[in-house]
Amino acid sequence: MLLANTQIRQADPEEIPEVAGLQLEVFAPRGPQPALLPFLAEMYEAKQAEARRGMRSRLANELKQRIERGSTIFIASLGKHAREVIGTVDLSYHEMELPTHSLSDGLYVSTLCVDPEYRKNGIGKALMEAVEAEAEGRGASGIYLHVEASNDGALALYESAGYSKLPKTPMYNTFTTALHLSHREPLLMYKPLAVNEA
Repeated sequence: MLLANTQIRQADPEEIPEVAGLQLEVFAPRGPQPALLPFLAEMYEAKQAEARRGMRSRLANELKQRIERGSTIFIASLGKHAREVIGTVDLSYHEMELPTHSLSDGLYVSTLCVDPEYRKNGIGKALMEAVEAEAEGRGASGIYLHVEASNDGALALYESAGYSKLPKTPMYNTFTTALHLSHREPLLMYKPLAVNEA
């Protein structure tokens, strides 16, 4: 069941830095601080904070570029006018375009993440439902995504939403290699959508 006062919607441009911050915290969390003398600990923390601000800024710029190229970034936020981003997902077609040809007329989901404090409240499911509605509205034949084989929670979410694991084929390998995902042992999943013939 979705948390009360949770909104699922497209991100506003001014929310992109917060989206970047959430992605950074989920996919590249801060490591433990080494044991240091107090004055060194302060210097270390200041350097880490500066580095994280730089990473967040670069990621926000990359997300803005993705939006300019056609990505749709959905967010989950709390409250009617809240700006606290507690979940996000990116729907795009860029990943489907190889330099020489298109792999499919489907769309691609990437960077689904939910703040750990708000997990198990239906937010990931609601974000995926928003993605599916958008993809259907665009007339996509289906949705692809990659997930790490060890991510049991994400696998369960995607399978319950109707996604199936695809067998390893030359297309699968080309797609995974083109996205530079080979080192993560990803599984490619797909969900066909009903295409409306007008």
